[in-house]
Amino acid sequence: MFYSDWILFAIIAVGMVLSVLFKKLTIAAALTGGVLSVVIYLGSRFGGVAAMAVFFAIGVLATSWKLKEKQNAGLAEIEKGKRSAGQVFANAGLAALLD
Repeated sequence: MFYSDWILFAIIAVGMVLSVLFKKLTIAAALTGGVLSVVIYLGSRFGGVAAMAVFFAIGVLATSWKLKEKQNAGLAEIEKGKRSAGQVFANAGLAALLD
């Protein structure tokens, strides 16, 4: 493995921890996301992981955007959008399987 591989794995690990600390993912979801990130990286390298990271960031922003209005209308997700392992797998699992 190259030095850049270890740097990316460290970035993935930091992302997992921050996702749990900021209550965007459950612990199981963060672990699932980390494993799927590594599998996608092994198949698609940086491009695949970058696409997945952008997808995750857009999802977090969309969930957080106007959260109070969504809650008042009864449209907000349970636990303020904190994702479960099943949701993470549903979003990234196919990409990992195809890589």
